[in-house]
Amino acid sequence: MEFLLLERSEIIIGIYDILGRCVYDTPIQEMNSGISRLNLNLKGLTSGQYFCILETPQSRGETKLLLLSSAQKLRILRVLN
Repeated sequence: MEFLLLERSEIIIGIYDILGRCVYDTPIQEMNSGISRLNLNLKGLTSGQYFCILETPQSRGETKLLLLSSAQKLRILRVLN
């Protein structure tokens, strides 16, 4: 997952299913400003639509994900807006 922070900040990332249940979250992490990349371990999730929420003390962003999973690999097929 790649995102842009305008200033150094603590972040939390949560992945939610279409019923609003949290299926994945990260602990609070301090990240530098600029473009950042995190690898998320989403193994165990089934194919479908999910919501990704990134929160900082100053803001909150949300995007939709279309996840395609198979026995061998898991891939974010598309980020939906």
